[in-house]
Amino acid sequence: MAIKRSTIIISLVGFITTLGGSIVSGVLANLVTYGFMLGMPKIFAPDYKAILIGVTIAIIMGMAVYLAIAIKFIPEKYHVTSALTSGILIGIIIGILVFPPFPLFEITSPHDNSAVDHIISVRGRGGIPNSGIQVFVITDSIYPQSTTKPDATGKWSVYPVYIGNSYQQGLEAEIYAVMTTSEGDYISKYIKVKRK
Repeated sequence: MAIKRSTIIISLVGFITTLGGSIVSGVLANLVTYGFMLGMPKIFAPDYKAILIGVTIAIIMGMAVYLAIAIKFIPEKYHVTSALTSGILIGIIIGILVFPPFPLFEITSPHDNSAVDHIISVRGRGGIPNSGIQVFVITDSIYPQSTTKPDATGKWSVYPVYIGNSYQQGLEAEIYAVMTTSEGDYISKYIKVKRK
């Protein structure tokens, strides 16, 4: 009975250590990834794909730490099972704590380096409720386009968006969107297009 009790205690200690290490290392990894510093204004919306990679790496690191603890205190036949179980639980907990309901704020159409007409529709995702979204086109200058609001799922669409003048075939341009919220502005990645 004493062995089982000590095994449970060590398992809990290992799990808590893994969870704490995963969260801390995941946060630090993402801070490094984005180059964010305390007090730096929010310019870009978070890249949740990068967060997923960072959290996955953090979970693997946490499992490794857990195994290192388990080697000394937990019977060998429970090592892999304990580490996998803790990894799954950590993944669920971090997923709930870290991932918001809306994905990366980005333009989904047109695609980067695509050929487009004079007048197009620009669509995207990742809009935050009650925010305003405006599209901008860069050619020889920056040209503001129409504004819109995202729907309940965060998707949004702006039409019409003008890519130069009607006679400017072959014109190259960049498109980006700005989402304005109560916390500040978020800028999407730039999309390069070329007139047909």
